[in-house]
Amino acid sequence: MERSEHLKYCTTCTKREFNKTKGVVCSLTNEWADFNSICKDYKFDVYLEQFEKRREAEKSIRYAEDNLFGLAKFGLTKTILSGVVITIAGLIWLTAGLKVGLIFYYPVALIISGLVILIKGFFTELRKPKRKKTNDNIIDNES
Repeated sequence: MERSEHLKYCTTCTKREFNKTKGVVCSLTNEWADFNSICKDYKFDVYLEQFEKRREAEKSIRYAEDNLFGLAKFGLTKTILSGVVITIAGLIWLTAGLKVGLIFYYPVALIISGLVILIKGFFTELRKPKRKKTNDNIIDNES
């Protein structure tokens, strides 16, 4: 078996350890795996599986909180979109009031609130640290 195939097993085993010079090794031998098809000492790490499920759930929640209908690709988050919607609602209300001949003060408050929320959303987005792309496949110091 290739090293990459061994790592598929070893990274999910409770007997794994990380050696600074070798990477992922077996805690029983402190060496790389050398089995052919099945490791007789393999024991699945249930806690790792639970950790991965929890991490994926947190990631999907964070994605849902940060993004809205895939508009995040264009820099639109919920805050920015809310600001736009509130501002447009205020403009429509103000325009309708002017056409009827009535001036309402509420639309002006909505427009100002919408713009404040919109600006806050832009600044929040600018201050967010850029997420670095990580390579989850880097688990070994193999050259």
